Formats: sequence, C-alpha cells, structure tokens
Amino acid sequence: MTAPAVETVAPAPVVAPVVPAVAPVPAPVVAPVAEPVAPAKPEGPLTRREAQQRMVEKMKGRATPAEAAAPVVDAAAPVAAPTGPVLDVAPVALPAAAAPAEPQPVRVPIPAGHPMREMGVESLTANSPQEERALRAALNSYVRRNEVTTLQAQLQQLQAEKVERDGREAARKAWQADPKYAATMARAQEIRETYGDADAEQFLRGLNADFDQMAKQEIDQRMGQVRAQEVERATEAWTQEAWQNASALPESIRTIPVFGQAFQDAVHSFNAELELGHFPQVQTAEQAHKAFMQFFNTRLTALPEVVAVYRSLGARQEQARTAAAAKAAEEQRRIDKIKQDAVEEYKRIEGEKRGQAAPPHPLGNLAAAAPRVPAVAGSEAAVPAANVPVNQLRRDGRAAAAQRARERFGMTGT
Repeated sequence: MTAPAVETVAPAPVVAPVVPAVAPVPAPVVAPVAEPVAPAKPEGPLTRREAQQRMVEKMKGRATPAEAAAPVVDAAAPVAAPTGPVLDVAPVALPAAAAPAEPQPVRVPIPAGHPMREMGVESLTANSPQEERALRAALNSYVRRNEVTTLQAQLQQLQAEKVERDGREAARKAWQADPKYAATMARAQEIRETYGDADAEQFLRGLNADFDQMAKQEIDQRMGQVRAQEVERATEAWTQEAWQNASALPESIRTIPVFGQAFQDAVHSFNAELELGHFPQVQTAEQAHKAFMQFFNTRLTALPEVVAVYRSLGARQEQARTAAAAKAAEEQRRIDKIKQDAVEEYKRIEGEKRGQAAPPHPLGNLAAAAPRVPAVAGSEAAVPAANVPVNQLRRDGRAAAAQRARERFGMTGT
C-alpha cells in the first residue's frame, strides 16, 4: 500500500516549478525553428547535388534552412532568454551618405580701375576655392599697391601742411618774442591814431612781408629736415636691396675682411656720381641696382685682396681641370687596355677553335707513309750541291715522289 503514496508525492514538487520557467519562451519564434533542428547536423557527407544546391543558394544570397536555424537553436537558449517580450523589429534602412558636391565655377569680378578693366575683361572664372583665393589675391595686390601709393601721397600732403602750419606758428612766436615787435606795434598804433587806419595798414603790410619771409625760412628748414629723413629711409631701403644683390657674389669674395667697407664706399661713391649726373641712363630703381653692381664689381677687382682670391680661384680651377684631364686620360687608357685584352682573348679562343675543328690534310697519309731520308753526316754533308742543275733537281724530286707513290700503293713490281 505504500507504493501509491510515493508516486503522488514525488512528482508534485519537481514538475510544478519547471513549467512556468519554460512558458515565457515566445511560441512564434521557437515553433518554426524547432522543427528543422535535425538537418542542422547531417549524419553523413553531403551528396554532390546537395553541395551544388547549397553553393548556388549561397551565391544567390539566401541561406539554407539549416543555416537559418543554426544561430537560433542553442542548448543554452532558454536560460539566456530575456524576461520581457521579444519583438520582431525589421531592420531600418539608413539613408546613403550624400556624395560630395563637385566645386562649381566661381566668377571673380575685377575691381574698377584695374588695367584689365580697360581691356574689356570684367571678371575671371575660378574652378576651385584655391584658384578663387589666388585670383583675389592677385587682383587685390594691384588695388593694395594703388591704395598704398594714394595713402603715401595723402600722408606727404598732410605732412607738408602740418610742417607749414608749425613753421608759421614757430615764426610767429619768434616774431612776437623779438623786442622790436612791441615797439613796431606801438608805432603802428600811433600811425593809426594820427593818420588813420589806411596808413597804419600800409605800415603793417611791410612788417607782414618781413614776417612771411621769416615764416618761409622756418618752413623750408623744417621741410628740408623731413625730406632728409625720407631720403635717409629710402637710402637705407635701397642699400638693403643692394646688399642682398651683392650676396650673390662668390663666398670667397664676400668673406674677405674688407668686403663690407668696400661695399659702403661703393654706395657713397655711386650716390655721389648719380648726383653729378654720371649715369644718365639710370631712370628706375632696377636700373640703379644694375648699374651699381657693375660699378661695385669694377671697384672690387681693383682690390689686392680680391685679386689674390681670384688668382687662387684660377689656380684651383686649373688644378681641377688638370686633374680631370689626367683622370679622363687614365680612364681612356683603362678602357683601351680592356678592349685590347678582349681582342686578344677573342683571338686566342678563335685560334683554339680552329685548331680543334681543322679537317685532316688530304695528303697527310702519304706524308706519314713516305720514308724519311736520313740526315747526311760527315764529309758528305759538306759537299755543296751548287753544281747540280735546277732541272736535274726538279726531275729528281718528281722521280722520288713517283717512287714514293708506287711504294705507297703497292705498284713496285711493275
């Protein structure tokens, strides 16, 4: 009777808590996937047809049912499943990135007063922002130069007006500080009281002429100082440009101790000759720099230090030329030796080839079989053969040759 009691108690505590844990798994997702779990792991190798079909499906971008089910079915899926509802969210297509727009041509207007306006050109076309900036910079440079020139002219005019005003004020103060000024004004008052305003004005008009002359002298003096300062600034700027041009001379010339002093002396001398009118062809700053460099080079070549430098440079150049010529001759000799050795080697190889490949002489066998005449010794060798006629020698030679031929071919019995 105890068996039924055990069967009713055991399953109650185990089955009840397990059922709610599996229940939250969403049915629409697991139901279609649980069925194709078996083909995910094939029992045997694929056939040729199945392999081709799977390859075609992969190439078309569609996965096989086993591959679609493989990522979803997992042994740990129920444990790692989220507690909330699972939503089937479709992928959202993001907008494609817009392609960068190609730069459009930009028309750059030419400012008024530019020389290109007089040619009938009102604007230029730039195909890129870089070209636009370059064109604007080129056009604005002309405008800026004109503005600088205009501002400099206005500055000089304002400066001249200020100098005139300050000069007249200084002359007036100096005129009023003169002790004669009070006596002159008292005399003018007496004339006004005695003879009237017309005579007093006539008297003061002469004094005003003297004052104008004094003011003019003061203004000219001040303007001379201003112009001297402008000339000094222009001279410094021109000297700096001339020094930069002189920097193009060889370093061996620029490093001599007297170079700087020679340059300053040349500048002063050139300026003095310009004032004397010795260079009438000089009309611009560029012409002045060109004429100065010629003048400076002439003065440099007269210095003993520069002459010594040029001599050393000439000697070094001559040594370099001699060394280069010797090196070239040595190189030519080496090349000639290589050519000669190559020719000799070629001759040697060709001689060896001819010696190895030469065919046998057609009479070589006859010469080998011919009996050798023993060398004559003793008194017989001393007998001269001068008395034997030449025809006899020829006949003897032919007979001996015929005899050797008969012996060679076995015709001795005939």
